[in-house]
Amino acid sequence: MSDRSPVIVARRVTKLYGGVPAVRDVTLEVEQGEILGLLGPNGSGKTTLLRMVTGYLSPSAGSLTVAGHDTVREPMAARRRIGYVPESVPLYSHMRVREFLTIPTLSFWTSPQTDSIRARSSRRVDSSGISPVSIPS
Repeated sequence: MSDRSPVIVARRVTKLYGGVPAVRDVTLEVEQGEILGLLGPNGSGKTTLLRMVTGYLSPSAGSLTVAGHDTVREPMAARRRIGYVPESVPLYSHMRVREFLTIPTLSFWTSPQTDSIRARSSRRVDSSGISPVSIPS
């Protein structure tokens, strides 16, 4: 770990549905710039954990913070600090990653801000190591 503060902190996070655990006792920290992948079989709690991180679900136990914002007490502040693309995105299948990252914000800002958003999105895509992929038609 570096000296930087983690941007996502989960402490003993659990989610129960009718007493059945969907997520059990997860603890993790994600630092700025890290890319995190959740791997596991269907039904192992990956989507449930991400919904809790984004503030769309509340944990049954434990705590989650995003950029210092508690996802239960301050869900909107936490959401403003993250981007989340669910597994099944119903729209924009023709778009490239760079375009997809900018589309939700472009309609809300003026031209100088739009240029800045595009530039930041491009830098993030470039630094992530994502490379162009041919999609069979």
